[in-house]
Amino acid sequence: MNLAKRHPARARRMAAAIEAWKRDVANGATPQPDYDTASLNK
Repeated sequence: MNLAKRHPARARRMAAAIEAWKRDVANGATPQPDYDTASLNK
């Protein structure tokens, strides 16, 4: 069951936390040859 409609503020906070985590991981990752890091920004 998708509870985002019932708890929109919580859903926004969770989405923001996921985006921050993705940026943190991408910034600290060891560069990999031939890997498209642009896909991490989706």
